[in-house]
Amino acid sequence: MDNTTFHRKARLRAMAAEHGCAVLFLPPDSPDLNPAGKFWARLKVKLREIMHRCQSLASAINKAFQEIVYGEWLIFQLNSL
Repeated sequence: MDNTTFHRKARLRAMAAEHGCAVLFLPPDSPDLNPAGKFWARLKVKLREIMHRCQSLASAINKAFQEIVYGEWLIFQLNSL
């Protein structure tokens, strides 16, 4: 898991232990180990590019997802390997 505050809660560790799991945290500043984080970073960049052309944040998010098409997602995944 990454090191966000809610992942550091004792309750999370207790829930994992109840199910026989251990919680492992990523080292600080390790974006290469978090491909989903890379995708969200790309989405935020796209939002900054198009926000001024949209009427609302919701429409900007929708448009950003549409512009980050499957091919781009696939390329992103291949680069994450």
